[in-house]
Amino acid sequence: YATRWLALIEHEKDPNTVRNYRERLESHVLPALGHFKVRELHRGHLKAFLAQKRSQGHAKNSVRLMRAALSAMLSDAVDDGIIMANPSFQIGRRKASRADKLTSSERLQKVRPLTWEQRDALLAKVKDDRRHAALFQLLAKAGLRPGEAFALRPGDIDWKGRTLRVERAWNLGRVKPTKTYEERTVDLTPEMVRSLERHVAWLKTEALRSGWGEPEWLFPNDQGLPLDESRVRRV
Repeated sequence: YATRWLALIEHEKDPNTVRNYRERLESHVLPALGHFKVRELHRGHLKAFLAQKRSQGHAKNSVRLMRAALSAMLSDAVDDGIIMANPSFQIGRRKASRADKLTSSERLQKVRPLTWEQRDALLAKVKDDRRHAALFQLLAKAGLRPGEAFALRPGDIDWKGRTLRVERAWNLGRVKPTKTYEERTVDLTPEMVRSLERHVAWLKTEALRSGWGEPEWLFPNDQGLPLDESRVRRV
């Protein structure tokens, strides 16, 4: 799996990141753990591996980077449905003290969603951006995760029923299942339907102008591929 994963991310991540992952995996992780199948790995194996590296005199930051490369690979294994959870999660991190632990109520208080006024100001600011206006409205009003919105196709919209089918996500340059591995139908308000109608009309014109043919994605970039989160965050 590690070999396939490294080949797969070659064109999805920054070249320096890929090079660092490859070096850590091939020089340290695979010689120690490469005989295991991904499904066989558990936290005990990973703790022993990291402890061994520290005992061999590797710098704390070097060990951290080994864990990061391993964790990135295992996170994608979760997304690919090979394992149910990433066994490296939180390994090697400082345990929270009692004072650090928050109750559910306290955690909710730390979440800082937009107020209604802030939401309306955001949507007003982006309303003339033909590529992103409907996307931001959908994220704000329909509760989609960014990756779910990026992976939408025009055919996912049921215009007559005023619903939207969410059945996939776009992550690291690939179409994947949704985060919960479930499909769902989202109701659309009349206002949202009108916004999507305007967006699809613009999209077809843009696709014709750019020579894409029939648009495959509801929210494409200027090459006709799904938008990526880093670009949308900049917007």
